[in-house]
Amino acid sequence: MTTKRFALDACLSVLLCVGISADTSQTYGPLTQSPVFRLRVQFITAQQAPVVLTEAATGSYTAACHTLRANLAAALARNPQAYVDVFAAHLVTNVNVTGGGSLTGTLAAGTLDTPATDAALLAAVASQWSTVAGCITNP
Repeated sequence: MTTKRFALDACLSVLLCVGISADTSQTYGPLTQSPVFRLRVQFITAQQAPVVLTEAATGSYTAACHTLRANLAAALARNPQAYVDVFAAHLVTNVNVTGGGSLTGTLAAGTLDTPATDAALLAAVASQWSTVAGCITNP
């Protein structure tokens, strides 16, 4: 009886997670196309690039990861708009964006946005930087 209950609970959990994932992608995915959100992403990533460029090469990242992070920062500093798509795609999966409450505005009006503060978006960008840079492993 306990094994059946566990199996049913596991199936329910999987179904619930699939439902939540689909809802999250349908709810937050459109942010990647919103001019308001995209401008915020461009601003925040441009704000983070100099921070990454000045981080210590012997800091908490491997040398290879630090190089990738710095290369991304330099490229982004030269052309912030070129990296909006990739960062926006990563940010719409981040809890700082998805956990802030209901979205505001509409995609049709070009005003769709997250209620997340700029500080929350900056934290999200910082947490995604190594991934976007292509770091495979990092301590």
